Amino acid sequence: MKIEIERKAAQTALKLTRLASKQPGDQIYSCVRVTAEQPGKLTVQATDLQTSISVSVGATVVEAGTCALPGKALGDVVHAMVGETITLQDQKDATVVTSGGSRCRMLGRLVEDFPLMPVLEDRHILMRVEDLMQLVDGVRYCMSTDLTRPHVCGALLAFGTDGTVTMVATDGHRLSQATFQSDMGCMPFKLFLPATALHQLHDLLGAATGAVGIGLSEHYASFHVVLQDQVGTAQLITNVGEQEFPPYEQVIPQDDPLATVEIEAEALGEAILRTAVLTDDRKTALLVLENREDILQLSAEGALGNSVEQLIVGDAAPIERMGVNAKYLAEALAHAPEPTVTVCTRGPMGPLVVSCAGYTAVIMPMRIG
Repeated sequence: MKIEIERKAAQTALKLTRLASKQPGDQIYSCVRVTAEQPGKLTVQATDLQTSISVSVGATVVEAGTCALPGKALGDVVHAMVGETITLQDQKDATVVTSGGSRCRMLGRLVEDFPLMPVLEDRHILMRVEDLMQLVDGVRYCMSTDLTRPHVCGALLAFGTDGTVTMVATDGHRLSQATFQSDMGCMPFKLFLPATALHQLHDLLGAATGAVGIGLSEHYASFHVVLQDQVGTAQLITNVGEQEFPPYEQVIPQDDPLATVEIEAEALGEAILRTAVLTDDRKTALLVLENREDILQLSAEGALGNSVEQLIVGDAAPIERMGVNAKYLAEALAHAPEPTVTVCTRGPMGPLVVSCAGYTAVIMPMRIG
């Protein structure tokens, strides 16, 4: 194998396949599979067995071939080089990477040990990249990181016959739901995306443009995109898992709230951060909310003292004094797609709901000591 490729294109391919760099270094999954094909395409693949990603970019292929190289090391080598183009060439049991006056000889692994990506041929759905990105951005911040609860270490993606696309994530203390109304209906279908796949999808969409093609089958889901600046294409395939996602509809309140406040999300988020400055642990800080007439008051305290912040919100029904996790509320506000949100409460022991068009976040209350 011998190819020449623009360094920028190589960096893009390796950045999107950095899934490999997170695997133990003594495993084949810590490697990327690099394939050079005529008439001029370089494909880089990475997998952790549950999620696989493949990125294809243009290259000058002198000699076709395949090799498996350590993903993190190859990414570090390419990033460190300063030439405009990079050459990869097989030499006996190693691959030589050169650029300008730099030359690195890398030892790889047997290509035959690298698992092949599954092939999907089932139903396909098209969405705009920015629409799917809005769904992913709206929920991935509140996925659980507790690996002993795999049914919430990810997000539910649901397609409705009326064209509604919904994504939901929860960690048991909070829940976020993002929805989008597509003009193209499809068969109703639900799938569970593992956390690793959702984070990889976020990176992929951030580098993509145009539309994303979604392929669905019984056990897998695929996402195919065109990269920005026409650098190439990329595809992510993930096992959708067999976890039973919790009945999230029961968590979202359907009754009328006792108090509702409309407020700028950014202003309230900044006020929360200021209020939590003196708390002992900002990840678990108790934030107390209450309002009287046209003033919303936030307060928090820690070993070093206490802070109070007041915001003018206009006429609103009184919010009875209640406590919530400051970090959870700040994150719910930061991921709202609209500048103005509605904050609803149902008493001091009821959930707090932050909502706007296409977005609903539910936060369980904290007891005030």
